[in-house]
Amino acid sequence: MTVAGRSIDWSKKEVTVVGFGPRLLAAMVDSLIVGFFGFMIALVVGMIGIFVGMFRPEQSSGPLEALIVGSALLFSIFYYVGFWSTDGQSVGKTLLGLKVVSTDGSQLSVGKALLRYLGYIINALLLSVGFMWAAFDRMRQGWHDKIAGTLVVYVDDDFGAEDKVGFVASDQESKGWMWAALWVVAVLLLPIGGLAGLVAVGPFVTISVTKLLQNLF
Repeated sequence: MTVAGRSIDWSKKEVTVVGFGPRLLAAMVDSLIVGFFGFMIALVVGMIGIFVGMFRPEQSSGPLEALIVGSALLFSIFYYVGFWSTDGQSVGKTLLGLKVVSTDGSQLSVGKALLRYLGYIINALLLSVGFMWAAFDRMRQGWHDKIAGTLVVYVDDDFGAEDKVGFVASDQESKGWMWAALWVVAVLLLPIGGLAGLVAVGPFVTISVTKLLQNLF
């Protein structure tokens, strides 16, 4: 049967895979949260390091920087992996009514969530092209989704491995090149390292906070 110009197979359960726009908004919310707490971690650890440095001025700042980056990175991992492996919803995805599931509809294991986070890092190192891939992919999967075998769907869409599923993109009528142009503008307007840190691995920007604290004190 044809409805609204497209053929529908009523024997299949229709599941909507979420397009780039809503996913970008959710990622921005999560990045702000991770970035904020990364900054707070940098501030607290930096202040403690400065206090200790008053008594040991000869000590190098290298261990302090490593501690800040390591602590903030751990927070980022616990944030994303914890939410993804619990109910598939980070704060950003909850606000947008989205969730991450395995391609068979099951909840992510901790291992699969860690693999997806690794995909985040790979995307960031490759100028975040892997995130933008979701704008063009038929299943709206970024590279991190391809690596971990995940999909982003709406909360109300539940399906299992035994279901006969037909996937439909939420933005199938939109033009992927528009998102590509927007992404290029964002990359040009923001330092690439900062962009990658903001979107995926925000804790790494805390290095600059350490430098700032050292200059202030």
